[in-house]
Amino acid sequence: MKTSLKAGLFGALIYIIFEIVFYLQGWNYLDFKHLLSFAVSSLILLIVISYSILKEFNRVKGNSPSFIFDLKNGIQTASIYALIIASFSFVYYKWIDDYADRKKEQLIEMTMDEDAMLELAEKQIESNPDFYYGKSPEDLIDMQQENINANLNPNVVFPFTLFTQLLLGMIFSFALTGLNRLVLSRLIN
Repeated sequence: MKTSLKAGLFGALIYIIFEIVFYLQGWNYLDFKHLLSFAVSSLILLIVISYSILKEFNRVKGNSPSFIFDLKNGIQTASIYALIIASFSFVYYKWIDDYADRKKEQLIEMTMDEDAMLELAEKQIESNPDFYYGKSPEDLIDMQQENINANLNPNVVFPFTLFTQLLLGMIFSFALTGLNRLVLSRLIN
């Protein structure tokens, strides 16, 4: 199996173990949990892409590999990692963790306080009347509840996670390939 595929699989496995340990410890309801998960996921992605690019570069450096060769290895690693993590996130939020449902209920309960929500909606309309032209405070409350139901859905988590991990993976691949070509390959020779 290619190094890029192994690195992507291994990195995804590490992240999945991290999430499961967090869940089993009961820390999945912490306020900063999603920020921490994103940071850990990004760090693991950076490490596995670095490993993949450097390992493949050192394996074929006698053949003068191209910039595209390194970039391809990094993007392959990121693709495998992103696909597995996005699939895991869908499964996790659909059948394991009820965070999305609990958060949805909390936010909808907040919108049920009619007086406070109407006052907030009126302030928003007053602050930006052109943007909310033709909308009543009740319309804004209904839109808020619809957005909560639509965005805190496991079906939205999959494409969002896939897109963000792939985008980060491409950025990391470009940066690490450039770093490898400009600095590391000259230090090794």
